[in-house]
Amino acid sequence: MLRRWRLRRTHAGTYRFGLADEERAILRQLLPQLRELVQSRVEAIDRVEASLDSTELTEEELIGWIQSVNAVRLVLGTMLDVSEDEQIEDVTRRFSPDDPALHDYALYGYLSALLDEMVSVLGE
Repeated sequence: MLRRWRLRRTHAGTYRFGLADEERAILRQLLPQLRELVQSRVEAIDRVEASLDSTELTEEELIGWIQSVNAVRLVLGTMLDVSEDEQIEDVTRRFSPDDPALHDYALYGYLSALLDEMVSVLGE
């Protein structure tokens, strides 16, 4: 059973951290999975950086590109609150050419198109 509070500030300026044993057990199971996921991302980023100036990619390098571009695109999309239902072209029409947000949406659109092209060619 979960407690009503998990974190409280003490008078001494520290924080009392009250996770139940079940919550700690869940986090113990999830953290190694997160570490593995983050390590896969770091390896993909390394492959992209190593092949950034290449004019030809191996399948492993292309997969690294797909993983990295998709990760950046997802983070940017979350920050921009882009919905999967929206077409980026429709969204960017709402901005004036001098709006700073337009650059971020255009970048999101570029990453989406690049990702689509990479996934398509991988499936050939």
